[in-house]
Amino acid sequence: MALTFAPKEYRALEAAVHTNQQDALIPVGLDVTVVDIDPVMKEVATKWYDFKPSPLHRIVIEDGLVFVNQASDKGLKYDAILLDLCINKKVALMCPIEGFLTEEAISNLAFITADTGVTIVNIITAKDALFEAERVFRLYKQHFESCILLPAGGLDRVGSCSSIIVLINPKRFIADAVLFSQERAMGRQS
Repeated sequence: MALTFAPKEYRALEAAVHTNQQDALIPVGLDVTVVDIDPVMKEVATKWYDFKPSPLHRIVIEDGLVFVNQASDKGLKYDAILLDLCINKKVALMCPIEGFLTEEAISNLAFITADTGVTIVNIITAKDALFEAERVFRLYKQHFESCILLPAGGLDRVGSCSSIIVLINPKRFIADAVLFSQERAMGRQS
């Protein structure tokens, strides 16, 4: 199954400032909201990554947990969510922050992920605490039907390990797979 972009707008939520992808995302019609609790990150994005707010790209300075809870209360949906919130000290689990391991936070993330959406959670653990990645995976798996835990690299220079969880809302994924199978059976290609 190939990745294609239909002529519609997609909404993405980044729970940390990753604005250097702005030029690559805007031409395909992505509506990107970046949320960061630290106002200095917006200054960094502007000064060093040439961030310019636009109708399709904005930075919101707010606690990510508050933002996700409010988005859930409003019934907002996002096609893609990247959760990359870490603490800046070496402990067993550095990323995601503990606030995004609560039942309420994970439930709200699942709710605001569109029926055709994906949520990606960055996990960083100490090298002797890989069990923490499994713990995060188990917590998120309770709210997302399709979950994949992937190693994202070996040990870094400070001795931590990276993994990501890819959480797919299965409704559209399953429908696409069924359609693809039917088309193949009929001799058509998608």
